[in-house]
Amino acid sequence: MNRNYLHYLLTSKKHLTIFLLIVGLLPTCFYLLTSGYEYTNSYSAFMIFSGIIALVESLVLPFIYFHFLNSKRALDTYYNLPIERKELVITGMVHMLLTIIITVFIGTIIPTIFSFGNFESLFGLLMFYVFLLVMIVTTSLYVLAIMYKAYSTIDAIIITLAYLVLPAFVVMVFMVFSNNHVFALVDIFSGIYRYLMMPLTYIGVLSEALDMVLGYGFWINGETIVLTLEMLLIAIACFFSIRSD
Repeated sequence: MNRNYLHYLLTSKKHLTIFLLIVGLLPTCFYLLTSGYEYTNSYSAFMIFSGIIALVESLVLPFIYFHFLNSKRALDTYYNLPIERKELVITGMVHMLLTIIITVFIGTIIPTIFSFGNFESLFGLLMFYVFLLVMIVTTSLYVLAIMYKAYSTIDAIIITLAYLVLPAFVVMVFMVFSNNHVFALVDIFSGIYRYLMMPLTYIGVLSEALDMVLGYGFWINGETIVLTLEMLLIAIACFFSIRSD
């Protein structure tokens, strides 16, 4: 990681960081305005809201931090800097991930403190943040890997949206088919739904972790483990894809 480039990012992206802090605090405002005496229900909805914000930021910020990858003129300028390409990417990635993680954490800390007395499992809360981190890192690495392979920013955006929209379309087809043709393979289709919808399905994993936090049930099962391993495999594949370039 290059300290000079990190300092440059801290300075040049400060307005973006402030904006993300404000966005990260929106769920807190939502929580404070709607909680009343139903702290557990408001807290669960608020945390899922924060997870969705983190997912959106993970999809969008790579296009802001690494826009130069899809511009030949900007790419020549960046690659002519006295910084190794590896350090350029790693420093930008670290700053981007820390920005997302810190803004989400700051946005969730106040409601977490207010609802602390209602928690049934601190381990569940820890795992919520671990799974949230996995989702952020995996999604950001995926978008960055697409940007490395795409010829333009428009191509990268289309491919990223296709990754989110097409699986949803396939899932809808499976649902219609299984509703109209009930037979032994329906259970298989029901399992396919979740695995095709990555990373959107991971919001459900976060919700299950919150169920454990609030004492509504247990969520650690084979499917959760498989989904987590799938996210990690995607992250590893994207990392080596980027590294190969």
